[in-house]
Amino acid sequence: MAREPTGPISPTRAGSRHQRPRTLTASCSEPYLRPRSPLREPGERSAAGDEAASGTGPIRVAGTDSTILLTGESGVGKSLLAKVIHRASERKQKPFMQINCAAIPESLLEAELFGYESGAFTGADRKGKAGLFEQADGGTIFLDEITEIPLHLQSKLLGVIQDKAFHKIGGRGEQSVDVRIIAATNRDLGAQVTLGRFREDLYYRLNVVPVQIPPLRERREDIPLLIRYFTDHYNRRYNSYKRFSESLIEKMMSLPWKGNIRELENVIERMIVTSTASEINSLGLNCRHTALEIGESKTLVDLLQEYEDTLLMQALKEYRTTRKIAKHYGMSQPTVARKIKSLRQRRQIERP
Repeated sequence: MAREPTGPISPTRAGSRHQRPRTLTASCSEPYLRPRSPLREPGERSAAGDEAASGTGPIRVAGTDSTILLTGESGVGKSLLAKVIHRASERKQKPFMQINCAAIPESLLEAELFGYESGAFTGADRKGKAGLFEQADGGTIFLDEITEIPLHLQSKLLGVIQDKAFHKIGGRGEQSVDVRIIAATNRDLGAQVTLGRFREDLYYRLNVVPVQIPPLRERREDIPLLIRYFTDHYNRRYNSYKRFSESLIEKMMSLPWKGNIRELENVIERMIVTSTASEINSLGLNCRHTALEIGESKTLVDLLQEYEDTLLMQALKEYRTTRKIAKHYGMSQPTVARKIKSLRQRRQIERP
Protein backbone atom coordinates (compact mmCIF):
# COMPACT_ATOMS: atom_id res chain seq x y z
CA MET A 1 0.00 0.00 0.00
CA ALA A 2 1.33 3.43 -0.91
CA ARG A 3 2.22 5.53 2.08
CA GLU A 4 0.72 9.00 2.14
CA PRO A 5 2.97 11.82 3.33
CA THR A 6 2.13 12.96 6.84
CA GLY A 7 2.01 16.56 8.03
CA PRO A 8 3.22 19.62 6.18
CA ILE A 9 6.94 20.16 5.99
CA SER A 10 8.15 23.27 7.79
CA PRO A 11 7.86 26.22 5.40
CA THR A 12 10.44 28.42 7.07
CA ARG A 13 13.14 27.52 4.58
CA ALA A 14 10.97 27.28 1.49
CA GLY A 15 13.15 27.62 -1.56
CA SER A 16 16.43 27.50 0.38
CA ARG A 17 17.24 23.81 -0.12
CA HIS A 18 16.27 23.45 -3.76
CA GLN A 19 17.18 25.41 -6.81
CA ARG A 20 14.15 27.30 -8.06
CA PRO A 21 13.19 26.07 -11.53
CA ARG A 22 13.44 28.54 -14.38
CA THR A 23 10.09 30.18 -14.99
CA LEU A 24 8.76 30.19 -18.54
CA THR A 25 6.83 33.26 -19.59
CA ALA A 26 3.80 32.95 -21.83
CA SER A 27 4.51 36.18 -23.66
CA CYS A 28 2.82 37.82 -26.60
CA SER A 29 4.73 35.43 -28.88
CA GLU A 30 3.17 32.34 -27.33
CA PRO A 31 0.56 30.58 -29.48
CA TYR A 32 -1.61 29.78 -26.44
CA LEU A 33 -3.85 32.71 -27.28
CA ARG A 34 -3.58 32.03 -30.96
CA PRO A 35 -5.59 29.07 -32.09
CA ARG A 36 -5.82 28.83 -35.84
CA SER A 37 -7.28 31.71 -37.79
CA PRO A 38 -8.25 34.46 -37.06
CA LEU A 39 -5.30 34.71 -34.69
CA ARG A 40 -1.65 34.55 -35.63
CA GLU A 41 -0.16 31.40 -37.13
CA PRO A 42 3.05 29.88 -35.73
CA GLY A 43 6.06 31.65 -37.20
CA GLU A 44 4.26 34.93 -37.87
CA ARG A 45 5.78 37.91 -36.16
CA SER A 46 3.86 39.94 -33.60
CA ALA A 47 3.55 43.70 -33.49
CA ALA A 48 6.46 43.68 -31.04
CA GLY A 49 8.60 41.93 -33.62
CA ASP A 50 9.04 38.65 -31.76
CA GLU A 51 8.44 35.33 -33.44
CA ALA A 52 5.61 33.02 -32.45
CA ALA A 53 7.35 29.71 -32.69
CA SER A 54 5.24 26.76 -31.68
CA GLY A 55 8.32 24.98 -30.35
CA THR A 56 8.95 27.47 -27.54
CA GLY A 57 7.75 28.15 -24.04
CA PRO A 58 4.79 26.21 -22.61
CA ILE A 59 4.02 24.53 -25.92
CA ARG A 60 7.54 23.08 -25.96
CA VAL A 61 6.80 21.07 -22.82
CA ALA A 62 3.27 20.10 -23.87
CA GLY A 63 4.56 16.87 -25.36
CA THR A 64 6.00 15.76 -22.02
CA ASP A 65 4.20 14.53 -18.91
CA SER A 66 5.80 17.15 -16.67
CA THR A 67 3.53 18.85 -14.15
CA ILE A 68 2.94 22.50 -15.06
CA LEU A 69 2.17 25.38 -12.67
CA LEU A 70 0.47 28.37 -14.31
CA THR A 71 0.59 31.68 -12.46
CA GLY A 72 -0.74 35.12 -13.28
CA GLU A 73 -3.42 37.63 -12.42
CA SER A 74 -7.08 36.73 -12.56
CA GLY A 75 -8.43 36.70 -16.10
CA VAL A 76 -5.12 36.36 -17.98
CA GLY A 77 -6.16 33.09 -19.64
CA LYS A 78 -4.74 30.32 -17.45
CA SER A 79 -7.58 27.90 -18.22
CA LEU A 80 -7.27 28.65 -21.94
CA LEU A 81 -3.54 27.92 -21.85
CA ALA A 82 -4.18 24.66 -19.96
CA LYS A 83 -6.57 23.51 -22.70
CA VAL A 84 -4.11 24.44 -25.45
CA ILE A 85 -1.31 22.53 -23.70
CA HIS A 86 -3.59 19.49 -23.51
CA ARG A 87 -4.52 19.78 -27.20
CA ALA A 88 -0.82 19.99 -28.10
CA SER A 89 0.09 16.92 -26.03
CA GLU A 90 0.03 13.21 -26.82
CA ARG A 91 -2.95 12.97 -24.45
CA LYS A 92 -5.16 15.13 -26.66
CA GLN A 93 -7.48 12.23 -27.53
CA LYS A 94 -8.08 11.53 -23.83
CA PRO A 95 -10.23 13.52 -21.38
CA PHE A 96 -9.44 17.02 -20.17
CA MET A 97 -11.03 17.51 -16.74
CA GLN A 98 -11.14 20.91 -15.07
CA ILE A 99 -12.09 21.97 -11.56
CA ASN A 100 -12.04 25.32 -9.79
CA CYS A 101 -10.96 24.34 -6.29
CA ALA A 102 -12.30 27.62 -4.89
CA ALA A 103 -15.81 26.95 -6.22
CA ILE A 104 -16.33 23.62 -4.44
CA PRO A 105 -17.12 23.52 -0.69
CA GLU A 106 -14.30 21.96 1.32
CA SER A 107 -16.61 19.19 2.52
CA LEU A 108 -17.32 18.12 -1.07
CA LEU A 109 -13.94 18.70 -2.68
CA GLU A 110 -12.45 15.31 -1.77
CA ALA A 111 -15.45 13.49 -3.27
CA GLU A 112 -15.22 15.58 -6.45
CA LEU A 113 -11.52 14.87 -6.89
CA PHE A 114 -11.26 11.25 -5.78
CA GLY A 115 -14.81 9.88 -5.84
CA TYR A 116 -16.42 7.54 -3.33
CA GLU A 117 -17.65 3.97 -2.98
CA SER A 118 -21.25 2.91 -2.44
CA GLY A 119 -22.41 3.65 1.11
CA ALA A 120 -19.30 5.70 1.92
CA PHE A 121 -21.38 8.26 3.81
CA THR A 122 -24.97 9.28 4.47
CA GLY A 123 -26.59 10.55 1.29
CA ALA A 124 -24.00 8.96 -0.99
CA ASP A 125 -25.15 7.56 -4.32
CA ARG A 126 -25.77 3.82 -4.00
CA LYS A 127 -23.71 3.23 -7.11
CA GLY A 128 -20.78 5.27 -5.85
CA LYS A 129 -19.14 8.01 -7.88
CA ALA A 130 -16.04 8.36 -10.02
CA GLY A 131 -13.92 11.38 -9.10
CA LEU A 132 -12.23 13.71 -11.57
CA PHE A 133 -8.91 11.89 -11.32
CA GLU A 134 -10.57 8.64 -12.33
CA GLN A 135 -12.49 10.36 -15.14
CA ALA A 136 -9.29 11.99 -16.42
CA ASP A 137 -7.36 8.70 -16.54
CA GLY A 138 -5.04 8.79 -19.56
CA GLY A 139 -5.65 12.51 -20.05
CA THR A 140 -5.11 15.81 -18.24
CA ILE A 141 -6.59 17.27 -15.06
CA PHE A 142 -6.50 21.04 -14.56
CA LEU A 143 -6.63 22.19 -10.94
CA ASP A 144 -7.50 25.89 -10.96
CA GLU A 145 -7.05 27.95 -7.77
CA ILE A 146 -4.83 25.22 -6.34
CA THR A 147 -4.14 27.25 -3.17
CA GLU A 148 -7.75 26.70 -2.05
CA ILE A 149 -7.21 22.97 -1.48
CA PRO A 150 -7.17 22.36 2.31
CA LEU A 151 -4.01 20.94 3.90
CA HIS A 152 -5.42 17.46 4.54
CA LEU A 153 -6.29 17.09 0.84
CA GLN A 154 -2.92 18.50 -0.19
CA SER A 155 -1.41 15.41 1.44
CA LYS A 156 -3.63 13.11 -0.61
CA LEU A 157 -2.88 15.05 -3.82
CA LEU A 158 0.84 14.70 -3.14
CA GLY A 159 0.33 10.95 -2.86
CA VAL A 160 -1.34 10.87 -6.28
CA ILE A 161 1.55 12.78 -7.87
CA GLN A 162 4.21 10.59 -6.25
CA ASP A 163 2.59 7.17 -6.49
CA LYS A 164 0.02 7.68 -9.30
CA ALA A 165 -2.57 6.00 -7.10
CA PHE A 166 -5.26 7.02 -4.62
CA HIS A 167 -8.07 5.69 -2.44
CA LYS A 168 -11.70 6.60 -3.01
CA ILE A 169 -13.67 7.74 0.02
CA GLY A 170 -14.83 4.55 1.72
CA GLY A 171 -12.66 2.41 -0.53
CA ARG A 172 -10.33 -0.29 0.69
CA GLY A 173 -8.30 -0.89 -2.42
CA GLU A 174 -5.81 1.43 -4.06
CA GLN A 175 -6.70 2.69 -7.53
CA SER A 176 -4.00 3.45 -10.08
CA VAL A 177 -4.34 6.47 -12.34
CA ASP A 178 -2.34 7.93 -15.23
CA VAL A 179 -2.93 11.69 -15.51
CA ARG A 180 -1.00 14.79 -16.41
CA ILE A 181 -1.54 17.54 -13.84
CA ILE A 182 -1.71 21.24 -14.67
CA ALA A 183 -2.27 23.55 -11.69
CA ALA A 184 -2.96 27.28 -11.62
CA THR A 185 -3.14 30.11 -9.13
CA ASN A 186 -3.28 33.90 -9.05
CA ARG A 187 -1.44 33.97 -5.72
CA ASP A 188 2.23 33.79 -4.80
CA LEU A 189 2.48 30.09 -4.02
CA GLY A 190 5.90 30.46 -2.40
CA ALA A 191 4.45 33.02 0.00
CA GLN A 192 1.62 30.64 0.84
CA VAL A 193 4.24 28.03 1.74
CA THR A 194 6.01 30.50 4.01
CA LEU A 195 2.73 31.29 5.75
CA GLY A 196 2.11 27.59 6.35
CA ARG A 197 -0.98 27.51 4.14
CA PHE A 198 0.49 25.26 1.46
CA ARG A 199 2.71 22.19 1.74
CA GLU A 200 6.30 22.79 0.73
CA ASP A 201 6.73 19.30 -0.68
CA LEU A 202 3.59 19.65 -2.80
CA TYR A 203 4.80 23.06 -3.99
CA TYR A 204 7.97 21.50 -5.41
CA ARG A 205 6.02 18.64 -6.97
CA LEU A 206 3.74 21.09 -8.78
CA ASN A 207 6.42 23.63 -9.67
CA VAL A 208 8.27 21.38 -12.14
CA VAL A 209 7.54 23.67 -15.10
CA PRO A 210 6.42 27.09 -13.83
CA VAL A 211 4.76 29.32 -16.42
CA GLN A 212 4.11 33.00 -15.70
CA ILE A 213 1.35 34.57 -17.84
CA PRO A 214 1.78 38.36 -18.02
CA PRO A 215 -1.23 40.68 -17.68
CA LEU A 216 -2.82 42.11 -20.80
CA ARG A 217 -1.39 45.58 -20.11
CA GLU A 218 2.11 44.15 -20.64
CA ARG A 219 1.25 42.66 -24.05
CA ARG A 220 -0.92 45.31 -25.66
CA GLU A 221 0.03 44.16 -29.16
CA ASP A 222 -2.23 41.15 -28.50
CA ILE A 223 -5.33 43.29 -27.98
CA PRO A 224 -6.28 43.77 -31.70
CA LEU A 225 -5.88 40.02 -32.28
CA LEU A 226 -8.05 39.20 -29.27
CA ILE A 227 -10.69 41.76 -30.27
CA ARG A 228 -11.00 40.19 -33.72
CA TYR A 229 -11.01 36.67 -32.28
CA PHE A 230 -13.78 37.37 -29.76
CA THR A 231 -15.73 39.46 -32.28
CA ASP A 232 -15.78 36.51 -34.70
CA HIS A 233 -16.70 34.17 -31.84
CA TYR A 234 -19.71 36.19 -30.65
CA ASN A 235 -20.83 37.09 -34.15
CA ARG A 236 -21.16 33.36 -34.79
CA ARG A 237 -22.90 32.77 -31.47
CA TYR A 238 -25.46 35.53 -31.93
CA ASN A 239 -25.71 35.31 -35.73
CA SER A 240 -24.65 38.94 -36.17
CA TYR A 241 -22.20 40.84 -38.36
CA LYS A 242 -20.71 43.48 -36.06
CA ARG A 243 -17.17 44.81 -36.20
CA PHE A 244 -15.06 47.24 -34.18
CA SER A 245 -13.72 50.29 -35.97
CA GLU A 246 -9.96 50.65 -36.29
CA SER A 247 -10.06 53.91 -34.33
CA LEU A 248 -11.85 52.22 -31.42
CA ILE A 249 -9.40 49.32 -31.47
CA GLU A 250 -6.55 51.81 -31.16
CA LYS A 251 -8.27 53.42 -28.17
CA MET A 252 -8.89 50.04 -26.57
CA MET A 253 -5.18 49.27 -26.78
CA SER A 254 -4.49 52.15 -24.37
CA LEU A 255 -7.04 51.09 -21.73
CA PRO A 256 -5.84 49.47 -18.48
CA TRP A 257 -7.89 46.21 -18.68
CA LYS A 258 -7.47 45.40 -15.01
CA GLY A 259 -9.64 42.30 -15.54
CA ASN A 260 -7.33 41.20 -18.36
CA ILE A 261 -8.68 38.94 -21.14
CA ARG A 262 -11.85 38.09 -19.21
CA GLU A 263 -12.81 41.77 -19.00
CA LEU A 264 -11.97 42.38 -22.67
CA GLU A 265 -14.10 39.40 -23.71
CA ASN A 266 -17.04 40.59 -21.59
CA VAL A 267 -16.89 44.09 -23.11
CA ILE A 268 -16.81 42.68 -26.64
CA GLU A 269 -19.76 40.37 -25.99
CA ARG A 270 -21.78 43.23 -24.47
CA MET A 271 -21.12 45.52 -27.46
CA ILE A 272 -21.97 42.76 -29.97
CA VAL A 273 -25.29 42.19 -28.19
CA THR A 274 -26.29 45.81 -27.49
CA SER A 275 -24.95 47.77 -30.47
CA THR A 276 -27.52 48.66 -33.13
CA ALA A 277 -24.91 49.53 -35.77
CA SER A 278 -22.82 47.11 -37.76
CA GLU A 279 -19.65 49.08 -37.00
CA ILE A 280 -18.96 49.76 -33.32
CA ASN A 281 -17.26 53.12 -32.78
CA SER A 282 -17.67 53.59 -29.02
CA LEU A 283 -17.84 51.43 -25.91
CA GLY A 284 -20.89 53.38 -24.74
CA LEU A 285 -21.68 55.16 -21.49
CA ASN A 286 -22.32 51.90 -19.63
CA CYS A 287 -18.64 50.95 -19.85
CA ARG A 288 -16.30 51.94 -17.03
CA HIS A 289 -13.59 52.65 -19.61
CA THR A 290 -15.59 55.34 -21.43
CA ALA A 291 -13.96 58.29 -19.66
CA LEU A 292 -10.51 57.00 -20.59
CA GLU A 293 -11.66 56.05 -24.08
CA ILE A 294 -12.81 59.54 -25.08
CA GLY A 295 -10.61 61.68 -22.87
CA GLU A 296 -10.81 62.52 -19.18
CA SER A 297 -10.01 66.20 -19.82
CA LYS A 298 -13.28 66.90 -21.65
CA THR A 299 -16.26 68.53 -20.00
CA LEU A 300 -19.57 66.76 -19.41
CA VAL A 301 -21.14 68.84 -22.18
CA ASP A 302 -18.40 67.69 -24.59
CA LEU A 303 -18.82 64.06 -23.55
CA LEU A 304 -22.60 64.16 -24.00
CA GLN A 305 -22.24 65.89 -27.38
CA GLU A 306 -19.77 63.27 -28.60
CA TYR A 307 -22.04 60.47 -27.46
CA GLU A 308 -25.03 62.06 -29.21
CA ASP A 309 -22.96 62.50 -32.37
CA THR A 310 -21.95 58.83 -32.26
CA LEU A 311 -25.58 57.73 -31.92
CA LEU A 312 -26.68 59.98 -34.78
CA MET A 313 -23.92 58.76 -37.12
CA GLN A 314 -24.81 55.16 -36.36
CA ALA A 315 -28.50 55.92 -36.90
CA LEU A 316 -27.79 57.62 -40.23
CA LYS A 317 -26.02 54.50 -41.48
CA GLU A 318 -28.81 52.21 -40.33
CA TYR A 319 -32.03 54.18 -40.93
CA ARG A 320 -30.96 56.60 -43.69
CA THR A 321 -33.87 59.06 -43.22
CA THR A 322 -34.59 61.59 -40.48
CA ARG A 323 -38.16 60.33 -40.12
CA LYS A 324 -37.03 56.80 -39.31
CA ILE A 325 -34.39 58.12 -36.90
CA ALA A 326 -36.96 60.32 -35.17
CA LYS A 327 -39.33 57.37 -34.80
CA HIS A 328 -36.56 55.15 -33.40
CA TYR A 329 -35.47 57.67 -30.74
CA GLY A 330 -38.92 59.09 -29.98
CA MET A 331 -38.07 62.60 -31.20
CA SER A 332 -39.64 64.99 -33.64
CA GLN A 333 -38.39 64.95 -37.21
CA PRO A 334 -37.43 68.69 -37.22
CA THR A 335 -35.30 68.18 -34.08
CA VAL A 336 -33.46 65.26 -35.65
CA ALA A 337 -32.94 67.22 -38.89
CA ARG A 338 -31.53 70.19 -36.93
CA LYS A 339 -29.15 67.99 -34.92
CA ILE A 340 -27.91 66.20 -38.03
CA LYS A 341 -27.35 69.53 -39.81
CA SER A 342 -25.30 70.73 -36.83
CA LEU A 343 -23.39 67.44 -36.77
CA ARG A 344 -22.47 67.72 -40.45
CA GLN A 345 -21.28 71.29 -39.99
CA ARG A 346 -19.14 70.46 -36.94
CA ARG A 347 -17.70 67.23 -38.35
CA GLN A 348 -17.62 68.48 -41.96
CA ILE A 349 -19.64 65.47 -43.11
CA GLU A 350 -20.92 65.65 -46.68
CA ARG A 351 -24.41 64.55 -47.59
CA PRO A 352 -24.60 61.02 -49.05
